[in-house]
Amino acid sequence: MAIKIVHVDRGQEVRFGDRTAAERYAERYGGGLTKWQVVTVPRPRPVTGRSRC
Repeated sequence: MAIKIVHVDRGQEVRFGDRTAAERYAERYGGGLTKWQVVTVPRPRPVTGRSRC
């Protein structure tokens, strides 16, 4: 499941493949997890019934 973190002051968004990677980034490079909001990225809906013409 994809995860993104959003900086609470700057609005910067960074996307990750899993929550562990997102939290590790926030702790190591982003000033701590308290400065970020962790958000689940919804899966896109599959596109069906469209022609390529």
